[in-house]
Amino acid sequence: GHEKGKRKKRKSSCPYLASSEAISTLAMHSLVRPSDIEDLANLGKASHSCSYYASREALAAAEVIVVPYNTLLSQQSRRSVGLSIKNALIVIDEAHNIPETLRNISSCQLSLLVAEAALSQLLAYTRKYSGRLAGRNVFYLGQIRRILLAMIKYLKRPPSASKNASEETKGNHVRRKEMMAAVDLMFTLKLDNINLFSIIRYLEKSRLSQKLLGFINHTAAMTERSQ
Repeated sequence: GHEKGKRKKRKSSCPYLASSEAISTLAMHSLVRPSDIEDLANLGKASHSCSYYASREALAAAEVIVVPYNTLLSQQSRRSVGLSIKNALIVIDEAHNIPETLRNISSCQLSLLVAEAALSQLLAYTRKYSGRLAGRNVFYLGQIRRILLAMIKYLKRPPSASKNASEETKGNHVRRKEMMAAVDLMFTLKLDNINLFSIIRYLEKSRLSQKLLGFINHTAAMTERSQ
Protein backbone atom coordinates (compact mmCIF):
# COMPACT_ATOMS: atom_id res chain seq x y z
CA GLY A 1 0.00 0.00 0.00
CA HIS A 2 2.82 2.37 0.89
CA GLU A 3 4.65 1.67 -2.38
CA LYS A 4 1.42 2.15 -4.33
CA GLY A 5 0.91 5.52 -2.66
CA LYS A 6 4.44 6.52 -3.53
CA ARG A 7 3.91 5.60 -7.17
CA LYS A 8 0.70 7.61 -7.33
CA LYS A 9 2.41 10.60 -5.84
CA ARG A 10 5.29 10.34 -8.29
CA LYS A 11 2.99 10.02 -11.28
CA SER A 12 0.92 13.04 -10.31
CA SER A 13 3.91 15.27 -9.59
CA CYS A 14 3.67 16.69 -13.12
CA PRO A 15 0.28 18.29 -13.91
CA TYR A 16 0.46 17.05 -17.50
CA LEU A 17 0.72 13.44 -16.28
CA ALA A 18 -2.17 13.67 -13.82
CA SER A 19 -4.73 12.06 -16.14
CA SER A 20 -3.85 8.90 -18.07
CA GLU A 21 -7.23 9.12 -19.81
CA ALA A 22 -6.40 12.58 -21.19
CA ILE A 23 -3.06 11.25 -22.49
CA SER A 24 -4.80 8.29 -24.17
CA THR A 25 -7.36 10.62 -25.73
CA LEU A 26 -4.60 12.82 -27.11
CA ALA A 27 -2.82 9.71 -28.43
CA MET A 28 -5.97 8.62 -30.30
CA HIS A 29 -6.38 12.15 -31.69
CA SER A 30 -2.85 12.04 -33.11
CA LEU A 31 -3.68 8.75 -34.85
CA VAL A 32 -6.92 10.02 -36.37
CA ARG A 33 -5.52 13.31 -37.60
CA PRO A 34 -1.78 13.61 -38.33
CA SER A 35 -0.26 16.52 -36.41
CA ASP A 36 3.19 18.05 -36.40
CA ILE A 37 5.17 18.60 -33.19
CA GLU A 38 3.90 22.12 -32.57
CA ASP A 39 0.25 21.17 -33.10
CA LEU A 40 0.55 18.21 -30.74
CA ALA A 41 2.31 20.35 -28.12
CA ASN A 42 -0.45 22.97 -28.29
CA LEU A 43 -3.12 20.28 -27.98
CA GLY A 44 -1.31 18.91 -24.94
CA LYS A 45 -1.29 22.32 -23.27
CA ALA A 46 -4.96 22.89 -24.06
CA SER A 47 -5.99 19.49 -22.67
CA HIS A 48 -3.48 19.57 -19.77
CA SER A 49 -1.95 16.28 -20.93
CA CYS A 50 1.58 15.34 -21.94
CA SER A 51 1.96 15.33 -25.71
CA TYR A 52 5.29 13.46 -25.42
CA TYR A 53 3.78 10.47 -23.63
CA ALA A 54 0.72 10.65 -25.88
CA SER A 55 2.92 10.31 -28.96
CA ARG A 56 4.76 7.39 -27.34
CA GLU A 57 1.45 5.68 -26.57
CA ALA A 58 0.36 6.15 -30.18
CA LEU A 59 3.51 4.55 -31.62
CA ALA A 60 2.25 0.97 -31.49
CA ALA A 61 -0.81 1.73 -33.62
CA ALA A 62 0.75 4.30 -35.96
CA GLU A 63 1.16 3.42 -39.65
CA VAL A 64 3.60 6.23 -40.50
CA ILE A 65 6.22 7.48 -38.03
CA VAL A 66 8.63 10.34 -38.71
CA VAL A 67 11.80 10.34 -36.59
CA PRO A 68 15.22 12.02 -36.81
CA TYR A 69 18.27 10.09 -37.95
CA ASN A 70 19.61 9.68 -34.41
CA THR A 71 16.46 7.92 -33.21
CA LEU A 72 16.24 5.67 -36.26
CA LEU A 73 19.88 4.57 -36.29
CA SER A 74 20.41 4.13 -32.55
CA GLN A 75 19.00 0.93 -31.06
CA GLN A 76 19.16 2.44 -27.59
CA SER A 77 17.19 5.52 -28.70
CA ARG A 78 14.56 3.37 -30.40
CA ARG A 79 14.23 1.23 -27.30
CA SER A 80 13.89 4.26 -25.04
CA VAL A 81 10.85 5.56 -26.96
CA GLY A 82 9.36 2.12 -27.61
CA LEU A 83 9.94 2.14 -31.37
CA SER A 84 10.32 -1.17 -33.22
CA ILE A 85 11.48 -1.32 -36.84
CA LYS A 86 10.87 -5.04 -37.26
CA ASN A 87 9.04 -5.71 -40.58
CA ALA A 88 8.94 -1.95 -41.19
CA LEU A 89 9.46 -0.19 -44.50
CA ILE A 90 12.01 2.56 -43.87
CA VAL A 91 12.30 5.59 -46.16
CA ILE A 92 15.31 7.82 -45.51
CA ASP A 93 15.29 11.41 -46.75
CA GLU A 94 18.63 13.09 -47.49
CA ALA A 95 20.40 9.73 -47.08
CA HIS A 96 23.81 11.32 -47.77
CA ASN A 97 23.69 12.53 -44.14
CA ILE A 98 23.72 8.96 -42.79
CA PRO A 99 27.54 8.52 -42.58
CA GLU A 100 27.95 11.73 -40.57
CA THR A 101 25.08 10.73 -38.27
CA LEU A 102 26.61 7.29 -37.68
CA ARG A 103 29.94 8.90 -36.79
CA ASN A 104 28.21 11.20 -34.32
CA ILE A 105 26.30 8.32 -32.73
CA SER A 106 29.47 6.25 -32.36
CA SER A 107 31.51 9.05 -30.77
CA CYS A 108 31.17 11.59 -28.00
CA GLN A 109 32.90 14.67 -26.64
CA LEU A 110 33.48 15.55 -23.00
CA SER A 111 34.75 19.00 -22.07
CA LEU A 112 36.21 20.08 -18.74
CA LEU A 113 33.21 22.37 -18.21
CA VAL A 114 30.74 19.51 -18.68
CA ALA A 115 32.71 17.15 -16.43
CA GLU A 116 32.88 19.74 -13.65
CA ALA A 117 29.15 20.50 -13.97
CA ALA A 118 28.32 16.78 -13.83
CA LEU A 119 30.43 16.35 -10.69
CA SER A 120 28.81 19.36 -9.03
CA GLN A 121 25.31 18.02 -9.80
CA LEU A 122 26.22 14.53 -8.62
CA LEU A 123 27.61 15.80 -5.31
CA ALA A 124 24.55 17.99 -4.70
CA TYR A 125 22.20 15.08 -5.48
CA THR A 126 24.14 12.72 -3.19
CA ARG A 127 24.10 15.21 -0.31
CA LYS A 128 20.36 15.77 -0.70
CA TYR A 129 19.36 12.09 -0.78
CA SER A 130 22.20 10.44 1.15
CA GLY A 131 19.79 9.18 3.82
CA ARG A 132 17.48 7.54 1.25
CA LEU A 133 19.98 5.89 -1.07
CA ALA A 134 20.41 2.13 -0.95
CA GLY A 135 23.89 0.68 -0.55
CA ARG A 136 24.05 -0.33 -4.21
CA ASN A 137 23.27 3.23 -5.31
CA VAL A 138 25.87 4.68 -2.94
CA PHE A 139 28.46 2.29 -4.38
CA TYR A 140 27.80 3.20 -8.01
CA LEU A 141 27.50 6.93 -7.30
CA GLY A 142 30.90 6.71 -5.62
CA GLN A 143 32.36 4.99 -8.67
CA ILE A 144 30.91 7.63 -11.00
CA ARG A 145 32.30 10.36 -8.75
CA ARG A 146 35.73 8.74 -8.93
CA ILE A 147 35.55 8.57 -12.74
CA LEU A 148 34.58 12.25 -13.02
CA LEU A 149 37.35 13.33 -10.63
CA ALA A 150 39.92 11.35 -12.64
CA MET A 151 38.73 12.89 -15.91
CA ILE A 152 38.78 16.42 -14.50
CA LYS A 153 42.30 15.91 -13.17
CA TYR A 154 43.41 14.57 -16.55
CA LEU A 155 41.88 17.48 -18.47
CA LYS A 156 43.58 19.96 -16.15
CA ARG A 157 46.99 18.34 -16.46
CA PRO A 158 49.98 20.42 -17.63
CA PRO A 159 51.27 20.10 -21.23
CA SER A 160 52.45 16.57 -21.95
CA ALA A 161 55.81 15.60 -23.36
CA SER A 162 54.21 12.60 -25.06
CA LYS A 163 55.31 11.93 -28.63
CA ASN A 164 51.67 11.33 -29.55
CA ALA A 165 50.55 14.77 -28.33
CA SER A 166 50.33 17.92 -30.45
CA GLU A 167 49.27 21.48 -29.64
CA GLU A 168 47.63 24.29 -31.55
CA THR A 169 47.13 27.84 -30.28
CA LYS A 170 44.01 29.92 -30.90
CA GLY A 171 44.24 33.34 -29.31
CA ASN A 172 44.86 32.82 -25.61
CA HIS A 173 43.77 29.17 -25.70
CA VAL A 174 45.99 26.16 -26.29
CA ARG A 175 44.30 23.09 -27.67
CA ARG A 176 46.15 19.86 -27.02
CA LYS A 177 45.54 16.76 -29.13
CA GLU A 178 46.57 13.27 -28.15
CA MET A 179 45.50 9.88 -29.45
CA MET A 180 45.54 6.72 -27.34
CA ALA A 181 43.70 3.43 -27.03
CA ALA A 182 40.77 3.22 -24.61
CA VAL A 183 42.68 0.70 -22.46
CA ASP A 184 45.67 3.03 -22.21
CA LEU A 185 43.40 5.90 -21.19
CA MET A 186 41.86 3.82 -18.40
CA PHE A 187 45.31 2.96 -17.06
CA THR A 188 46.38 6.61 -17.33
CA LEU A 189 43.31 7.67 -15.34
CA LYS A 190 43.99 4.82 -12.86
CA LEU A 191 40.50 3.49 -13.47
CA ASP A 192 41.51 0.10 -14.84
CA ASN A 193 39.90 -1.67 -11.84
CA ILE A 194 36.46 -0.19 -12.57
CA ASN A 195 33.99 -2.18 -14.66
CA LEU A 196 32.62 0.45 -17.04
CA PHE A 197 30.05 -1.96 -18.46
CA SER A 198 28.49 -2.27 -15.00
CA ILE A 199 28.49 1.54 -14.72
CA ILE A 200 26.73 1.85 -18.09
CA ARG A 201 24.10 -0.74 -17.09
CA TYR A 202 23.52 1.11 -13.82
CA LEU A 203 23.11 4.45 -15.64
CA GLU A 204 20.57 2.91 -18.03
CA LYS A 205 18.52 1.14 -15.36
CA SER A 206 18.62 3.90 -12.75
CA ARG A 207 18.04 6.70 -15.30
CA LEU A 208 20.47 8.76 -13.24
CA SER A 209 20.93 11.45 -15.90
CA GLN A 210 17.17 12.13 -15.99
CA LYS A 211 17.04 12.19 -12.19
CA LEU A 212 19.93 14.66 -12.00
CA LEU A 213 18.30 16.88 -14.62
CA GLY A 214 15.00 16.84 -12.75
CA PHE A 215 16.76 17.51 -9.45
CA ILE A 216 18.73 20.47 -10.83
CA ASN A 217 15.65 21.97 -12.53
CA HIS A 218 13.62 21.60 -9.33
CA THR A 219 16.41 23.15 -7.25
CA ALA A 220 16.72 26.07 -9.68
CA ALA A 221 12.95 26.64 -9.61
CA MET A 222 12.88 26.61 -5.81
CA THR A 223 15.78 29.07 -5.73
CA GLU A 224 13.95 31.47 -8.08
CA ARG A 225 10.82 31.32 -5.96
CA SER A 226 12.72 32.14 -2.77
CA GLN A 227 14.35 35.22 -4.30
